[in-house]
Amino acid sequence: MAKQRSARAVFLGKVKRFAGDSRVQIATGLILIVTGVLEIFESAFIEMFGWSIGAHHGVIVFGTVQVLYALTEILEGFENIELSEVSEEIERIEEVIDESSGSDT
Repeated sequence: MAKQRSARAVFLGKVKRFAGDSRVQIATGLILIVTGVLEIFESAFIEMFGWSIGAHHGVIVFGTVQVLYALTEILEGFENIELSEVSEEIERIEEVIDESSGSDT
C-alpha cells in the first residue's frame, strides 16, 4: 500500500510541476486567446457584425490572465536570479576587502 501512495505522490508531483510550468501556462493562454479571437471573427461574420457576448469573450479574458500570470512568474524568476548574482558579487567584494585589510596590519 505504501508503494502505491509513493507512486501516486510522484505522479501528482510531476503533473503539478508540468501544469505549474510558466511555459505551459503561456502556451495555454496563447492558445485560448487565439481560439477566442478566431471565434469572435467567425461570430462577427456570421451575425453580420452584430453584438453577441458568448463564451469566446471569457476564453479571451482567461487566456490573457493566464499569460500575464505566467509572465509575472518568469519576471520574478529573473529578479531572483539577478539578486542572487548581486549577493554573490557583494560576498566576493567583502572577501577581497577582508583580505586586503588583513595584509595591511
